[in-house]
Amino acid sequence: MPTVRFLVLLVGFTALAEAKTDKSAPEPATAPEVAAIKWASFKQVPDSPNAKMLQTILTRSSKYLVEWLADKPDIPLAKNEEVQIRPIAYNASSLAVLLHTHLYDPNRGGISAGEAEALVWRCVHRLCQDHKANGGNWGDAWQSPLWVAYGINAAWLCWPAGSAENRQLALNVLIHEADRIMDRPPPAWNGEGGNTRAEENAWDALIVELAAVMLPSHPHQPRWQEQAIRYRLNAVAAEKDLTNGLILHGRAVKDWITGYNLFADGSLVNHRIHPHPDYINAPLSLSGEGSLYYALAGRKIPEANRYNSELLYQSLVTVNWPSPPYAPPGGTVLSADGTVYWPTASREQERANRHYKWSGVGVWIRYFDKDRLADLKGDKLAEVFLAKTLAQQQPDGRTGEAGDQENNPLKAFAQMYLGLWLQANGAICFSNQPVENL
Repeated sequence: MPTVRFLVLLVGFTALAEAKTDKSAPEPATAPEVAAIKWASFKQVPDSPNAKMLQTILTRSSKYLVEWLADKPDIPLAKNEEVQIRPIAYNASSLAVLLHTHLYDPNRGGISAGEAEALVWRCVHRLCQDHKANGGNWGDAWQSPLWVAYGINAAWLCWPAGSAENRQLALNVLIHEADRIMDRPPPAWNGEGGNTRAEENAWDALIVELAAVMLPSHPHQPRWQEQAIRYRLNAVAAEKDLTNGLILHGRAVKDWITGYNLFADGSLVNHRIHPHPDYINAPLSLSGEGSLYYALAGRKIPEANRYNSELLYQSLVTVNWPSPPYAPPGGTVLSADGTVYWPTASREQERANRHYKWSGVGVWIRYFDKDRLADLKGDKLAEVFLAKTLAQQQPDGRTGEAGDQENNPLKAFAQMYLGLWLQANGAICFSNQPVENL
């Protein structure tokens, strides 16, 4: 009898031990250290003309996203190969947005919503398993904070459906990339050379924003949040800001920044092209997309995220670029009739046809409520260019825009819609609290 009792106890203990070490064992839906997205509190569907066009564009994309992502989890990632890694992160994030804003169409996608969410996580697994934080070969690169931000954002949107193993892999990567720039001073252009550092600062801000919001009790959270503010302000600082005493988040703007990245009129130079309209869009849109993290977690958005956004916007819709010295016929970059004027003829002029860039300018400036000084309002601008995209979108969901495969404009449209969706649910609120109170 004692022997039987011993065997029963031994079997029970072994089963318990296996349950504790089994990575597939059930776990609470949301790990305690990760901020939960309260999806049930977002019940309103945006019904503006722009929201409706985005709904159509994104619902149609269900087929493209599923088919494009289908085999990607089975292909090992090359070391820091931008054209391989970035599209996976972008498209997984877009599919996650479709699923949780109820735009995913299983009839177009060919698989159920549950299977689509599993596909998102399979893509996240590939991204994270192959990252240096988990023993892989990519990461710690010039643009890896951007790729990781979208990949881990996809995971966060679908967090309850992830396994314990995949969640841990995702957190390892997020923390690794956020810690890389946690104490690194933001770079600045300072009027020298042909490449602004605005876009670079704007995408680096994403990773520390996401880490600070997702992991509110992590010991590095205060430093991530502080760096997020610093990078956001440096991305859009103009020379006047070097002496700007305006208090943002407990400090003067001049004390937040290491230099400046914009001309006085809000324009910027990149690839030795000035003005470069495509890159003027970048810090505006990336700041808008980073703001969504706060709203998803039910937090107020730092005022720093919309700082100087009206200056960027005015450089596109108000500043006149005369001919000469600029290319004929001269004028503003963006017009109400959907014309895009490229001041430097033939130099990267094909980017003018990236309609998602210009609709994004309109959506985000309206989201920031910073288009009041301009005659051309953000909603109108977005409406014109969304209509262009809608008219040329292909049956499988591809947008047919310049840079379609390389730049994955569906990511931009998904983020725009998520912003309008959160706005319709009253989740957009800006705050100038001291950084330690954000």
